[in-house]
Formats: sequence, structure tokens, C-alpha cells
Amino acid sequence: MEQTSLIPEYNGSVSGVVLKYDVNYSIPYVGLAITSLAGPDTLLELSGQLGFVTVKDVDDHVLRYKKSTGHSTGETIGLSGSITHDLAQTSYIRLTAEYTMIGADGTLTQRWYATTDEAPEGYTIKDIDLKIESEQILVSLGVGIRF
Repeated sequence: MEQTSLIPEYNGSVSGVVLKYDVNYSIPYVGLAITSLAGPDTLLELSGQLGFVTVKDVDDHVLRYKKSTGHSTGETIGLSGSITHDLAQTSYIRLTAEYTMIGADGTLTQRWYATTDEAPEGYTIKDIDLKIESEQILVSLGVGIRF
């Protein structure tokens, strides 16, 4: 880790692991997909999903000897579409777009696993509000060959 700050005493570097973060999403969902010919050589595919999300995350601030564990629930929306046009019998071009949104609320627990200037070992803060928000957009253009 290399840190640069406007406050000189916070400048510095540390070798080795400084942070560990792990997040797991569980997303059961229902959806609808539609496939339709948009012309003699063009296929249109559209889909949408609505889901319920459970998020579990662990954030270990190794340098601060503090581990934060969060649990949250919420909703997710997924939309996707693609259009595929045959260039010849064995080749095609495809444009794809996907959007995914995740929103969840829950609580976080922080626990110090060693004594620091911030807190003694074992000191725990519970029920901190937690909000997980994520949006992802993917757009791709590709050429393919069937064989």
C-alpha cells in the first residue's frame, strides 16, 4: 500500500496484506425472455429479471486489526438485450447490452481483534446501518463463426 496525503504524517507505504474484503451475493430471481425474428437474417433477444438478494460481506482492515461483518437484504433488477445479424451462413455479428442493479439494506458489526489506539481487543460495535448499492452496465460487439 502506498498512501499520499495532504497531511504529511499520513504519507507512507506498507508492504504485505493491508486489507481483505469478501462479498457474497445470493440472488434467487424470476424473469421473462423473448426471442423474435426482426428480419430474415436478424434475431432479437430481450430479457428481464426481478430478484431478492441476500448479501454477506466481511471487510478485514488488517492494519487496524478491525473486522467488519455485514448482512443485508434487498432487491435486484436485470435487463438484457441482443441483436444478432447473420453475415453469411456461418458468420454473424452480435450487439449485446446488459444492466444489473443491486440495492440492499442491513446492519454491520465491527470488532477489534487486537488492541489499538482506537479500541481494546474484543471491543465491538453492533447494528451499524449498512447500505449496499451496485450498478453494472455491459455493452459488447462481436463477430462469430458457426461450425
